[in-house]
Amino acid sequence: MQEVQNSHNLHLVGGSATDKTADPKYVCIDMLPTEARVLSLGLSWITQAGFDAAMLQAGHKVVAVDPSVPSFFTAWKLGQMFPKFSFLAKAVTGEDGLIKVRYEKNNEFEMAAVSSHDDFKDFEKETYREVESVSLDSLIKLYGGFDVLQMNIEGFEYGILDSIKSLDIAQVIVSFHHRCCEEFSLEDTLDCIDKMQDLGYETVDIHDIDPEWVPKPNEELMFIKPSSSKKLVL
Repeated sequence: MQEVQNSHNLHLVGGSATDKTADPKYVCIDMLPTEARVLSLGLSWITQAGFDAAMLQAGHKVVAVDPSVPSFFTAWKLGQMFPKFSFLAKAVTGEDGLIKVRYEKNNEFEMAAVSSHDDFKDFEKETYREVESVSLDSLIKLYGGFDVLQMNIEGFEYGILDSIKSLDIAQVIVSFHHRCCEEFSLEDTLDCIDKMQDLGYETVDIHDIDPEWVPKPNEELMFIKPSSSKKLVL
């Protein structure tokens, strides 16, 4: 766990200063309760589950949600190692129900994402799958709330953030994909940032914290609301 100098005492969870290949995330450790409840949207391959595994290793609860086939194996692996891990094989969008998502795979690649994602450009034919979708509100009601929400969901973050009317999660970690999804622009990301600020969140751009890892601004963001922290202060 790497500690960095910043006003929120952020720590890199699931990676180190020299190895950030497993999709680690910065977290404000000071705001975490002893057994934090983490909602992790976007699980994918086991090699990219560094954040989830590290939070579980620290004794926190993790609920992961992902409709992709690689996430099934990752979920099975994490479930074997950590009893506090739960998994839902669903997409998360702004509403509940069945939806069609673009889903492509070959011998080296398998992913669900918004249809204009750059990683799909080499596929001549578009393939879609019907999957069950669940809204963020439904997940919060089902599990009774969360302390940390992380989203790395290849463009679907925009619909989720657009659907939010209120939010009582102390730390929200979002990977924005305007750079690799034609249907979204930097302006869409900035609108999401403005909305989170209107909901009472402070914004931390990870580019300002770790520019070597995140070379461009407005792509890896943390939203922090200390008033929503469930950590007991003695």
